[in-house]
Amino acid sequence: TRIGGITTFSSYQLEFNLIFTGVVGGWSNILHITATGGNCCNQGDRLPGIWAFSGTTRLHIRTASGASGNDGCDPGQHITLNKLTAVKIMVHQNRQMQVFFDNVNVCQRQLGGELYPSRPATLWVSDPWYSSSNAQVSDIKYKKL
Repeated sequence: TRIGGITTFSSYQLEFNLIFTGVVGGWSNILHITATGGNCCNQGDRLPGIWAFSGTTRLHIRTASGASGNDGCDPGQHITLNKLTAVKIMVHQNRQMQVFFDNVNVCQRQLGGELYPSRPATLWVSDPWYSSSNAQVSDIKYKKL
C-alpha cells in the first residue's frame, strides 16, 4: 500500500512497531522507501527496503550506498510471532548502519561508499513488487540524524 511522499535523508533513523502474525513463502515485503519509483538495485531504489526471508520472521534490510543500491544489514535474530517488536534502523553520516529490536543492537555494518543524498521519495507499507508479509506495522517515524 502506498502511504505517501516523504523526503529522505542521507543519514537517517527509521522506527516502527512490528508484529508478525505468520510467515510467507518467498520474500515478503514489510516497508519500502524508494526515491526512484523502482524496486532494485539502482541508487535510490531502497532507502531502506525491509523484507522477511522466506518462511521466517528474520528481516532483510537494504539501503543504498555508494557501493551498492542494495547494501544493508541482516540481523540473524528472528522476531517472535505475535509479539510487538520495536524496530529501529539508523544510518549514520560515518556510513555505520545499525539495527535494533526493542533497543537491543542486533546488527551493525559499515556501508560502502558515499551515502545516497536527500531526495523526495515514496513510502510503501508493503510494496507492489513482492508479496506482503503477514505482519502489522504501526507508529512509523523517520527523521534525519
